[in-house]
Amino acid sequence: MLYAEVLLAVPVGESWTYSVPDAQASAIAFGKRVIVPFGKRKMTGYVILVSDQKPEGGYEIRSIDRIVDKEPVFTPEQLRIA
Repeated sequence: MLYAEVLLAVPVGESWTYSVPDAQASAIAFGKRVIVPFGKRKMTGYVILVSDQKPEGGYEIRSIDRIVDKEPVFTPEQLRIA
């Protein structure tokens, strides 16, 4: 199972963890936009980390709905500068 750390445009300075469905595992990558559930709505977020390590904690990890981009829209260097 893969997990993605996703940045969302919410007034909290942290990323959110989502699981990556097996059917999308080969397409997930740093810098791609994804559609994810957040509360009762769907939001567009940006993948900043992909890992096969399940994060610690007892909270529910929701799944990515879909990957928007075929190619990343930014690089690690661009994120560092931003």
